[in-house]
Amino acid sequence: MVELSWFPVFKGFLLTGGGNDHKDAKRWNKTRKLRKSSGPTINIDNSISANGTISGTICSGTINSKTVVKRRNHEEDEIDEFFQKPNEQQSNRLAHSFIINPDDETYIQNNVFTSEELEEIRNMETKDLPEMPTELLKYLGSFRKKTTEDLRIVLEARQNWEEYESDTLQRKHLEQWYNIHVWSLIDKSFNELEEVVVSRGESCSLASSKRKNSKRIIQGLVATTRKALGRRGDLILRKGIHKYGASEVGKDYEGDNGTKLLKERGLKSPKMLKDMLVDLGNFIMWETNKLRQLELVSFIHAGLFMILLRMDAPAGYVCRITRSDTLQLPTNVKCFEQALKCIVLTWKAKAIIRKTIDIVEGTNDNDNEDDALEELQKAGVRKCKNDKDLTIISNCIKTPQKKRTVNT
Repeated sequence: MVELSWFPVFKGFLLTGGGNDHKDAKRWNKTRKLRKSSGPTINIDNSISANGTISGTICSGTINSKTVVKRRNHEEDEIDEFFQKPNEQQSNRLAHSFIINPDDETYIQNNVFTSEELEEIRNMETKDLPEMPTELLKYLGSFRKKTTEDLRIVLEARQNWEEYESDTLQRKHLEQWYNIHVWSLIDKSFNELEEVVVSRGESCSLASSKRKNSKRIIQGLVATTRKALGRRGDLILRKGIHKYGASEVGKDYEGDNGTKLLKERGLKSPKMLKDMLVDLGNFIMWETNKLRQLELVSFIHAGLFMILLRMDAPAGYVCRITRSDTLQLPTNVKCFEQALKCIVLTWKAKAIIRKTIDIVEGTNDNDNEDDALEELQKAGVRKCKNDKDLTIISNCIKTPQKKRTVNT
């Protein structure tokens, strides 16, 4: 059994500390005359007996009387008065879950505990932080360098804690684990592209948001609708306000025709890429010669498997999806050659995006000064949609809304 002399106060905090249950408050008022010397006997559970004993089977044990907080009798009366305050002054507290936070100033502000008593609770049977092994500590200390060149020398030194040696690649993991430990090679590969940001964590596509809100109008005959969010991707490659690629990640590979892979490869990613392509098309004013050169990419990951999707508009008004072979990161170091193919494919995707960025951001492709001045003169003039030099691609069709079924 656990003997806690400060528990009567904590119990009052528990019963009336933020709930709307008046029965608990009344029960506390009836049973507040608890033992003053050693406090109530506790074996934590959900029931409270008439003499203030909380009984149950969750935990048991004894704490030495020297380690408990000594309460003065008149303080308990002050606590009772505090707990009988109107409900609007009370809020949800950790005490409801049998949790006490000695750093919470609420206890001091409302005279529940003094600072000395909270300090005693804080220091009772404390558990020290574990110490880092000396070898690991020395390894971290080796990074105490002053230049990036020296840091790279230390960083590039091989260590003996790698994924193959620990056999982690042979076990199943969640999506986020693959993002951090495996497919982070994509994040690092795009570091050299100036101002290109790799956004992870279900980032919304601004291009999809633009398409969904293209028919949004100011309030007039009808009320203004809420702004719709863009499609969420596990990774978005962007530079400024423009997007150039995406990625979808799944934790399991169920074959090339698995349900999640089919949806992300066959519907979600292509529609995201087209939204991005339309957004870039608007930016380049739908110049046909530039539009035909644009190409966007999307990585599809399922466990250790990888597929690359590419989208372009080679002719007409239809966008084309080109899919790569399914590649795999091997779980055995003897087959590491397969991993090299994934690295090469990632480099090729980066080269595609670099080329597309150069096309989109090409400021002055016209060497003729007269033509350049004439182009400047047209600033602010909207181009006619029937211009023969323009090829305008339509937006994606709106995703149908599923009807909600009501259970009867």
